[in-house]
Amino acid sequence: MRFTNGLFKLISLCLLAGVLVAGMLFPVFGALGVASNRASDTIDSAQAEMVDVPPALITTITDNKGTPIATLYDQYRIPVASDQISPIMKAALISIEDRRFYEHHGVDWKGTFRAALSTSGGNQQGGSTLTQQYVKNYLINVVYRGNKAEQKKAQEPTIARKMREARIALQLEQKMSKEQILTGYLNVVEFSNEIYGIGAAAKAYFDTTPDKLTLTQAAMLAGMVNNPTVYNPWKDGPKTIERRNLVLKTMAETGRLAKQARGYGVTT
Repeated sequence: MRFTNGLFKLISLCLLAGVLVAGMLFPVFGALGVASNRASDTIDSAQAEMVDVPPALITTITDNKGTPIATLYDQYRIPVASDQISPIMKAALISIEDRRFYEHHGVDWKGTFRAALSTSGGNQQGGSTLTQQYVKNYLINVVYRGNKAEQKKAQEPTIARKMREARIALQLEQKMSKEQILTGYLNVVEFSNEIYGIGAAAKAYFDTTPDKLTLTQAAMLAGMVNNPTVYNPWKDGPKTIERRNLVLKTMAETGRLAKQARGYGVTT
């Protein structure tokens, strides 16, 4: 039964890959009909929204001397630039979420097929790249932040949603550098408790800035993005630490953890 399910998923993913490739070749072979035109319009619209709709920021109220007295926000977010994020934070995120981030072009077909086969064997493993996750998180947390219905659509476990997300990711990789995508992702992703982006997360959880995060701090935050509700240190410390340790282990396995730092916090 597991083999059958895995084969079915593999075939479905192959079909999805074929549709995506056909879609990417549409400008050359432009005879796919009205349906393809509408799909392209929808994707182009989503891309435009990702550019035109800025993330929600915080508003600080001060007294007549400029001293902050209150902070208002819908989403607690402190935007940061790429050089304001520590390399160890980036390494932790890539290790646990997308090991082949610098190798693929938006969609990791090898990882996607491997995830399908792994899932059929009883192991739950994601196949989305950081670029795809960036698209999904931007639509949910920024573009549709006040629209529950659209947020739900952006998370539907359907081939249509994955196809749209993947194609936007492929096109984004043609327009943005890897560092821009990685920074964009880290500025919009949720870290639980209405905390969005690495700037706000570093401040809220460790009272520091992203460039000063330690190895274990970075590992904990990288582990949270998979499921901010489950991996919430204020609600379930042991589970969050377990996830952090997995990130550290993964960093060691991928060679992104310096030899002198290996074992740092892994068993605590």
